[in-house]
Amino acid sequence: MGRLEGKSVIITGAGSGIGRAASLLFTKEGAKLIAVDKTDAVDETVKMVKAAGGTAEAVQADAGSESDVAAFIGKAVSAYGKLDAIWANAGIGGGLIPLAEQ
Repeated sequence: MGRLEGKSVIITGAGSGIGRAASLLFTKEGAKLIAVDKTDAVDETVKMVKAAGGTAEAVQADAGSESDVAAFIGKAVSAYGKLDAIWANAGIGGGLIPLAEQ
């Protein structure tokens, strides 16, 4: 059993680099993942996770868009029944969007 067994996690910027590496590590430790990226490279990350025996779903979305954020949070809750953590890894410019504790 991994350290993240049974946890539901969102990682933004999961299409490459640190986000992809974190996706692979978190799922290796047992997390169920919603992998988010604004490019379709997120699909390759999810293929890699599944090939390694992990659980993940891809979402192509903009982590800088309030409506997209609400949608991928909703997807995590719908898919896994809860959301335990978000790693906001995506590099975005501009202002911050408000997040309320739900």
